[in-house]
Amino acid sequence: MLVPVSGSHLLVAAGRVPNTEVLTLEAPGLAPDDRGFIPVNDRLETEVEGIWALGDVAGSPPFTHTAYDDFRIVRENLMGAGGASTEGRVSTYTVFLDPQLGRVGLSEREAKEKGHRVRALQRRWIPHALAPLEGLPSQPAMHRVLAPLYGMSLVGA
Repeated sequence: MLVPVSGSHLLVAAGRVPNTEVLTLEAPGLAPDDRGFIPVNDRLETEVEGIWALGDVAGSPPFTHTAYDDFRIVRENLMGAGGASTEGRVSTYTVFLDPQLGRVGLSEREAKEKGHRVRALQRRWIPHALAPLEGLPSQPAMHRVLAPLYGMSLVGA
């Protein structure tokens, strides 16, 4: 069924795919999984000793902050004390639109699905009067926190 929609802007979110087809994975004995990702363990090690994968090719959530954390894990395991892992990692993301949207941890629905008893606290605030002079957004912003703290969402932050 076709439904006419009108508006001033259109966002097309077509998804992402890993960029592994250009890596010649077979040379060191690696093979992508059925979705094109390089299989890794929670330390981001591949099945070939001494080869690590991180970011989009490893199937990590496709966010810049997650890729930075992947780097931290690999760096710690290669050059630090070791033992760094994706186990228990709290996902964060930001959607750069206007106003911006950011989130860390579980949504209210996800927390309830995991059996947590939560209460969502929501607050709206107006940025201070100098915000436009400082290049900050002047529109009202909203944040939502789950109590006890399982997650937080910010709009217009």
